[in-house]
Amino acid sequence: MPGVYPFSPQFIKTMGEASLGRILSYSGLIHIKNYGPGNLMTATARGLPATHTGVEWNGIPIVSLSTGQVDFSMVPLSPNPDIVILTGTQAQRGGKFSPGGMITIQTNGLFARKENPEIALCNGSFGEYKVQASLPYQRKSFGARIGVNYARAENDFPYTDPFSGEKLNRIDAGYHSLSIMADGSLKSKNHLLGIHVWTQNHFRKIPRPIISVQLPGNEWMKQDALRFALSDHWLRGNLECETTAGYTYDFFFYRNLSGNIRSTMATHQPLFLQLTTLRLDKLTLQSNLKIIHQQAVSANYANNPQRTSLQAGVHANKGLSHWLEIGAHFDIEKNAKMPLQYHPLLKIEVFNRSQRNFRAHISAGKTSRIPSFNDLYWIPGGNPELKPEKIWTGELGLSLTPRLLPGWNSSFSLVLYNNWVENWILWLPDSVGTIWTASNLGKVDSKGIEVHSFFSTEKIQLNATANLNSVYESDKKNYQLPYSPQFQFSVLGIYHAGPISFHSLMAYTSKRYLDKDNLSSLPGYWVMDAGLSFEKRLKLHALEIRLDIKNVLNKKYEVVAWQPMPGRNYWFSVIYKFNRLSTDYEKAPFQ
Repeated sequence: MPGVYPFSPQFIKTMGEASLGRILSYSGLIHIKNYGPGNLMTATARGLPATHTGVEWNGIPIVSLSTGQVDFSMVPLSPNPDIVILTGTQAQRGGKFSPGGMITIQTNGLFARKENPEIALCNGSFGEYKVQASLPYQRKSFGARIGVNYARAENDFPYTDPFSGEKLNRIDAGYHSLSIMADGSLKSKNHLLGIHVWTQNHFRKIPRPIISVQLPGNEWMKQDALRFALSDHWLRGNLECETTAGYTYDFFFYRNLSGNIRSTMATHQPLFLQLTTLRLDKLTLQSNLKIIHQQAVSANYANNPQRTSLQAGVHANKGLSHWLEIGAHFDIEKNAKMPLQYHPLLKIEVFNRSQRNFRAHISAGKTSRIPSFNDLYWIPGGNPELKPEKIWTGELGLSLTPRLLPGWNSSFSLVLYNNWVENWILWLPDSVGTIWTASNLGKVDSKGIEVHSFFSTEKIQLNATANLNSVYESDKKNYQLPYSPQFQFSVLGIYHAGPISFHSLMAYTSKRYLDKDNLSSLPGYWVMDAGLSFEKRLKLHALEIRLDIKNVLNKKYEVVAWQPMPGRNYWFSVIYKFNRLSTDYEKAPFQ
């Protein structure tokens, strides 16, 4: 379906990645703004800023309350996750309000697939290594799993000085991270109870831009996080009810010796979410209710702010005939410090109900985004008078699943979209350039085309994605906004031959401007990754050995100005799987 792009757990294992940010970069639908190995990674979709990309973990948001975005380098891949990218209006249903896109992570698949204990030992370039273990327990009505992920890297890698051409070493970019995730599920005739816990400790050295003097140990940060979700999924007849209670806690400490900065921040987010669905003949009614309380404690905020918001809405889908369906969604959001926000959405779908090989839709809606705590309260530069961003969206989508050749599965989707943003929130420096202040811009337009195609046989999988995007202020149509690539393209191939699996990714990102007047830019770049794995059965167990090579062509490039990316590097893994009875490769990275 256009706008819905799932990643299968088997695909994630095939790619051998340790962080969510790298997996998202394979989609070609999301631009990852990467400051280098182990450093900040943010995600943007359809030309909109990272603050417009939402992330939910087991139904609760994990977007930072301070910055309004997620650092994907600090989101490890839990055991057997279900990851879905939702773009455009697909990300606006159920009260999600994410105009750029929504990334959902579910770890409740304990009854959906067979899981076995496994341990992985990984070693890579620049002193990088990782230990990951998963221990599941499954019975007819009860399932549990605990996963541990420890990663560490020095990240001192060579690069070429852009001015002198001299070979230098990137120093003080190391990190270490420990993450523990636990999941439990209990099911009965009408209920499925779930409990999820994720705790993490992360320490990172922050290297200076390569145009400045590198001062060892000058800048670093530490973050501790705790996330908890408790859910009950109840089903009886045509009535379905899902209730989720959640809590998130983030402690952040930042230190810069040369700037004499010590910043400590703690944010809390208890959350209650309820979804109720009623399904009748050709009619689906869904309601949602969210009560979210947020609070922060920091010397960089005024009066340790807190806020409570109420979100409520209803969604209806009605089949008008065997080929036509209409959907409507309406949400309201009320925050004590902000005006009442309305979020309507209308969608019309045309499809082949009998063969399900054709689907088209047209949709339009409105959503909004309230400012983050940093936008409002950061000292200095926060602006308590900021208005919420208002976003109008429209899109036209088409998907086909033709049978081109015997034994081949294929799919094709195309989406044309347009977003209009009013009160765009932007941080700009003062006349001296030392104090940055948040303010509202006028109107910003973002429009483009998404194309996605997939082909597979029993052994071969090919996945290609392209995105053409233009984003500009309404009165400056010839000026692309900073760090928004106009074109992205990726091709991913996977080949399975018995115990051997091979994959290769080729991705291109066009140039990105560094200022609103488009006077300076970073050049576009190609990156190629490749990997090879071999699995050996050992009676009831299995041993997998894999080698992954990043930046095979040894390209020199920067995703963010003055933050070099490493050249060719490797990642070697040994994975032992206990009681492994069979190896069943899923047919598609996007299921």
